[in-house]
Amino acid sequence: MQLALEGWRTMSLSTALELSQQELESELQEQYPFRVGVRSADYESAAARCPPDKPYTVTGFGRYAVHVRELPESQVKKLQRIADEIRNSLSGTAAAKPITQVFILGHADPDPARESREPGFQQYISEVRAYQAYNYVSCNLGETLARRVRWIRVGRGARSLAVPKPRTEAERKCNRRVEFVLVRTSSLPRMDPSKIGEASLRREAFAEYYHIALQGTSGQYDKPYVATQKAKEIAEMAVERIAQRAAQMQREKCPEDVGAEFVPYFKDALQGTASKFSDPAIAVEKAWNIAGQSRYFVQEQEITFYYWKYAQLPQPMDIDCEAGVRAESGPPNQVLCRTHGHVLDATARMVIAHDLEEYKKRSQKRSSDRIQRRR
Repeated sequence: MQLALEGWRTMSLSTALELSQQELESELQEQYPFRVGVRSADYESAAARCPPDKPYTVTGFGRYAVHVRELPESQVKKLQRIADEIRNSLSGTAAAKPITQVFILGHADPDPARESREPGFQQYISEVRAYQAYNYVSCNLGETLARRVRWIRVGRGARSLAVPKPRTEAERKCNRRVEFVLVRTSSLPRMDPSKIGEASLRREAFAEYYHIALQGTSGQYDKPYVATQKAKEIAEMAVERIAQRAAQMQREKCPEDVGAEFVPYFKDALQGTASKFSDPAIAVEKAWNIAGQSRYFVQEQEITFYYWKYAQLPQPMDIDCEAGVRAESGPPNQVLCRTHGHVLDATARMVIAHDLEEYKKRSQKRSSDRIQRRR
């Protein structure tokens, strides 16, 4: 504690005034980590402010933890039970109603200090938690069963808190969670038949240009022999990384694909990371993470985006829709969808316009029609 207080005294007055109490606590924890003895009763009181334990909500992540192996055993068992429930639903027995979609929602705890330094960090860590939970459950199912399920992985950052104003580590762990929703009906948006070809071409173009953008720039080193040597080391490490993951997949019978769907993103990202990081191991690991983010979040979300862009409206909102701000000039219940960009009727849970521009045009036309009728 004394060490942390000494660190606080060395901070400038202007910095101190700018930090909220929670930001100050985060800064001190990062710079001067320490443990303070707390009575078990205090922990119980903190835990009591968390929502009741739920079978489809996994909690207990450490401050920046994302891996299932870092969770308490009781929470890992929840994931195992979820995998068992999905497996049983796909057994083919007459009584089983198959689970066809699994919605996985990752959350972060507010971290103002880290977020101010790295904007988007909370969103990123919530997405990684969702992915790691998915990976554990799908690997438990095995490739054949996992491919029969539509997996929807989403991060909500720190926008949906289980404990709105956490004061203890126990409460923050309640916020760092992953929620599962098991759905027994299938629902990709219905495509407008006349737009299917256009949507397909646009999706392909998106993938191509996204790959190009990932390539980045080259020329980190002035001396050619340094550049070629570094490139050689990076290439060797990349090949080994792919081989290790492929071998691990074979042992675990994991459905994750590091072949045709993953490698192109990895190659593109590697060109960019190799231009920035002098340590080959870091360049390879950064590219691997970027490729995973691209493949499992950006690309999947864009596919769904284009389905909705050419969907027949109105129709019920998708399971991963997230209500955002109120649509301009509209009633309070008509809001923008943060996930897909279309306009929702939050009360009826329906998609009513493809985007805000279309929504405004319809509103203007209705107003014009009313004026004409009055005349």
